[in-house]
Amino acid sequence: MSQNERHLLVAFAALLVIFTSFIGIKQLQAWRTRIDQRADALSLQRMDADALMQDATLWKQRDAWITGNQPRFESESETTQELLDFATRQASQAGLTVESKQYQKPQDSAHRRQFGVTLIVKGKLPQVFRWIYDLQTPTSFRVVPYLKVTPDKEDPQSVLCSIQFWRWYQTAPAKTASL
Repeated sequence: MSQNERHLLVAFAALLVIFTSFIGIKQLQAWRTRIDQRADALSLQRMDADALMQDATLWKQRDAWITGNQPRFESESETTQELLDFATRQASQAGLTVESKQYQKPQDSAHRRQFGVTLIVKGKLPQVFRWIYDLQTPTSFRVVPYLKVTPDKEDPQSVLCSIQFWRWYQTAPAKTASL
């Protein structure tokens, strides 16, 4: 091998080492960035877990309260009829007229079973909203997922309110004592 070929080989080897080092450094930097991002994500998860653990007692108390106070349903038909009767009775007491009523299909989730009715009531706006407010107390487990209020075309002093009422029950029906 001649002197020039040796110099060329050494230069080529040096360039190869430099480029390989450069690529290796870039890969190490990318790897370190990924590790830092994972560490930050884990740190945030740890902070969330610590915050949840601090609130664990409160959430256990809330769970115990819900378990002790949320009603159990006896049967689908009785429960839905009970909800409809209650809502229409309260509407009558509030001076509202029930124009239409319809049962909703019961829905299940992991934590509750909900039964519902849809009503269209007619009355003065303050009476309608007082009625809705009175029906929704936290201890009653009743909610309003849908509400539409429109002016009554025939009576400008009144409104028509289309509303869905749902009541949440524990997922398992109440156990009845067998004789």
